Amino acid sequence: MQRVGIIGVGQIGGTLTHMILQHIPQVHIGLYDVNEDLVQGKVWDLEEASIIGGYEGHLEVLSSLRAFEEYDVLVITAGRSRTPGMNRNDLLQENAKILKSISRQIQEFRGVAVVVTNPVDLMARFFSDLHPLPSSRVLGMAGILDESRMAARIKAFTGMKGESLRPCVVGPHSDRMIPLEYVRVGPGALADIISLSVEQKVSIVQNTRYGGVRIVEKLKSGSAFYGPAAGCFRMIQNILEIREDVLTCSVQMGEESPIQDITPKIFFGWPVLLGKQGIKKRVMPCMSAQETSLLRNTLLELQIEYKSFFESLECEKDS
Repeated sequence: MQRVGIIGVGQIGGTLTHMILQHIPQVHIGLYDVNEDLVQGKVWDLEEASIIGGYEGHLEVLSSLRAFEEYDVLVITAGRSRTPGMNRNDLLQENAKILKSISRQIQEFRGVAVVVTNPVDLMARFFSDLHPLPSSRVLGMAGILDESRMAARIKAFTGMKGESLRPCVVGPHSDRMIPLEYVRVGPGALADIISLSVEQKVSIVQNTRYGGVRIVEKLKSGSAFYGPAAGCFRMIQNILEIREDVLTCSVQMGEESPIQDITPKIFFGWPVLLGKQGIKKRVMPCMSAQETSLLRNTLLELQIEYKSFFESLECEKDS
């Protein structure tokens, strides 16, 4: 039986667990949270929901992170979430400490790690730097969510079915992300089917970049969780090879980076095919020269940001 572990059973972790129980009942799910009462309460609730819903599942509450070492997939949602007015960078120091503690306790884990903790590109790289896993087995959940926000806005303007739209968003999961102009619809392009106005295009880009902020402002406390959980679920389906989709995840590009003078260790959103070993293939999207240039500048900023973040951690350790 394949095993999926979830560290952090808050809104995202709990919703993801429910989705797996409903749609992949043959998978064993291991749950861990520092709040033991919270995770036990959710397990009882989910077990009762499964009886009403008519689906069987395999749930286990784990008391130690080391119990995840033999799991196939490990989803890490632990960490603080944003509150109104909080920048993603404000989360760095606190969430880095949480990831560092987790990494130390799962050093023997050899499956595929999915990092959800924000800011996800920096946290995925930080986890990869801390853990002996090959970088191809460390993924950040990001681009899938950004693309769903882009598709939702296109759907609102065109009336097309969201599932038929295949937008692509590359770069970091922040307001510096790059929603690509080329949007695939079936075998063709959106531009060949319908012409969007300049105002509509601007609205689509804005909704994609700031969709998460918009949700945080309305929720008042906490951030999006249905969308992130759905993104994790789709990644799990692909890692376990139940589906095969091109998914945009935060990944380390290595020598396949389209920007050759950027450090190969940087993590950012890029389309990939996933499998049981993590990344099977990196897929080149349709990008204009202007978009490629913008990506290069954005990645240079991300590279500097990580260097500054890492140096701040070193200073804190030495003080």
